[in-house]
Amino acid sequence: MASQILNKVARGESSEPSFPIEEFTDRELAVFQMLGEGCSIEEIQDRLNLARKTVETYRRRAKEKLGFDSVSKLLQFAVQWASAPGAGKKVSGMPDGDAEVSADGKASGEGEKENTDE
Repeated sequence: MASQILNKVARGESSEPSFPIEEFTDRELAVFQMLGEGCSIEEIQDRLNLARKTVETYRRRAKEKLGFDSVSKLLQFAVQWASAPGAGKKVSGMPDGDAEVSADGKASGEGEKENTDE
């Protein structure tokens, strides 16, 4: 274990734990969240106006970034993540979603509605 840490340091890699969900693109996160909420590929492609192959690509990338060897393991994790406290993130393209939210819960500000009642 100590040699693994030393090897990481020697290669310039951080010894701090990383959170692969933070590496997701906005679309990968949206697809991952919708999978966790029980949406089918067809529902996701309709809601996000994407081709089926594109949704499958985002799902595959999420699976690879998280290190899962099967889609079923990815789906189990997505369900746990989506149902975890504080995981009720609104994502652009989702029903009632106004702003995109990163994996750490910070809003990017994109998609926010301007107040035009002035």
